[in-house]
Amino acid sequence: QFHCSRPQGSTATKISTDDGCWDNDSSVPLGCINHRTQVWWAFDSLNPNAWPAGLDYMRRSGADVVLMQEARVKDGLKKDDAEQTARNAKWSTKILQCEVTAAGRKSAGVAVGCRSFVGLSSVTAVKASQHLHQKGRFLMQKVAAMGKGGVHAGSAYFHDTVGPDAKPNRELRETMAFTITSLKGPWIIGADWNCTPAELQATGWLQKVEGVVCAPRAATCNGRTTSFFVVAASITEAVQSVHVIADAGFHPHSPV
Repeated sequence: QFHCSRPQGSTATKISTDDGCWDNDSSVPLGCINHRTQVWWAFDSLNPNAWPAGLDYMRRSGADVVLMQEARVKDGLKKDDAEQTARNAKWSTKILQCEVTAAGRKSAGVAVGCRSFVGLSSVTAVKASQHLHQKGRFLMQKVAAMGKGGVHAGSAYFHDTVGPDAKPNRELRETMAFTITSLKGPWIIGADWNCTPAELQATGWLQKVEGVVCAPRAATCNGRTTSFFVVAASITEAVQSVHVIADAGFHPHSPV
């Protein structure tokens, strides 16, 4: 969970154990809503491995915005039905359909959702470049939160087992950079990067997009931190804290 204050600022203090943190690794429980008393926004990034688990997570989450990877929802009626079930749960959600392999298996698929009273919309610059991205790997929407003009919120899912320097991951970073540098206003991306913050830093991509890593202290998958946020450098002063959510019930991924 990523806590971000409103850009105009508040005098909020860091979350403490008494406010809902678990002091062994600074994890927070899934339903924690203490950020609201601090006038913060909370963004969750998660890899539920399939849409049903992601939808259940949204129903139980205390976050304001959810950035989901591996939703594995097909295009057409399946996607429409999934977005409608999210609306029924009081979440406005945009789902990017997954890829279906030659063997009929569903792969990737990402989603961005926010509380239905917040507001979610498409952005011209994102729509114009969506065809450049690998299918089901990157989606960004405008969330009417955090201040005047809102914030761009994105979800990305990188290829696993091949490393950050593999061609598919290099290409995905390049197309994401094209979209991000076309945006006007602040942005936040939650992703399953399938690499650590240090490995992402070594690629030079953060400098290209003028982004800053915001990662939790605890590991997120198999002893490594591979799920984390990258935010526009212009809003790093608004970042309050980042935490693993330890009681979501996912394996092997822990939401952040």
